[in-house]
Amino acid sequence: MDNFTQQLLQVSSIFQGIPIDFKHEGIVTCSICEAEFSNLRGLRLHEGRIHSKSEKSIKCCECLRLFKNKYSLKTHVKQVHHKATREPCVRCGKVLYNKYMLKKHIKKCHPSIASIE
Repeated sequence: MDNFTQQLLQVSSIFQGIPIDFKHEGIVTCSICEAEFSNLRGLRLHEGRIHSKSEKSIKCCECLRLFKNKYSLKTHVKQVHHKATREPCVRCGKVLYNKYMLKKHIKKCHPSIASIE
């Protein structure tokens, strides 16, 4: 079996039991971390990347933390070590890694602002 076929089988196993049609009206929310996606395909990719139960085997060369996949490592390095994305809270000044984390922070710590947005 060639490499392409092996990769295709791995990807198809992640999506086993999921309809081919990924179109979905409205926002889809992850039941584990409440991340929001515009369609089921985005949610399923997120679940595979972030919440899969595979072993953590990829190591960050800067802090030695282990990750499940290259995507998670790349995001970690970009946000933690390169400080590429930062979003300050206008209410308290806390600086968060990205807009998603800022939105969660506001919802949890400043519900009065969250209800306005």
